[in-house]
Amino acid sequence: ELPLHISLVFNVNPYMTLLVFQIEMEKDRAIVNQIDEFCLRHPFNKTKHVCDAFKKKYRDDLLHKAGLFFYGDATSQKKNTATPEEIEHDYSVLEQSLRTMLSRSGNRVPPTNPPVLNRKDFVAAVLDGKTPIQLSIHTSCSETIADFNYLKEAPDGKKFKEVGKDSVTGASYQKRGHCTDAFEYFICEAFIKLFQSYVRK
Repeated sequence: ELPLHISLVFNVNPYMTLLVFQIEMEKDRAIVNQIDEFCLRHPFNKTKHVCDAFKKKYRDDLLHKAGLFFYGDATSQKKNTATPEEIEHDYSVLEQSLRTMLSRSGNRVPPTNPPVLNRKDFVAAVLDGKTPIQLSIHTSCSETIADFNYLKEAPDGKKFKEVGKDSVTGASYQKRGHCTDAFEYFICEAFIKLFQSYVRK
């Protein structure tokens, strides 16, 4: 009976990320539940595949009709010259794939991403119980939990994103931080007034 909120990061290695949330309001606090994650690896690490996987599990005709909102990396709204001409960017693929599920005002991707330090500090405040947001993450969301447990802080206070290399393709990629990025994009935009108030302190 609650809308679904999804947040995406379009990195392809080590996987493409889509997180699923629901928000329940209870008096003066919000209960945020991360109920699922889709972290699809090669050869399914593409926008169409991750949206299809989400749709298969939460398709509107059988399981969910309460609405859908999407969040994510603002830089992915730029024109992608690597895609066919009729596809403007990754969010165009998402909107086409999930059009029957999306709410009318479903696009909640901001024009620009909030600064990393502000995002990170706000999420830390949420995790520390210093905001009126109560958070739970389902135990099946193993990549998200691993990110929160093992992602390190860099000397400048930002995220230290350790680089790995694919043993088959030789492609370099950031080992961790994709799920926490997606989480931050969601929480900062879904609670934009609270986030802005926190930043102004």
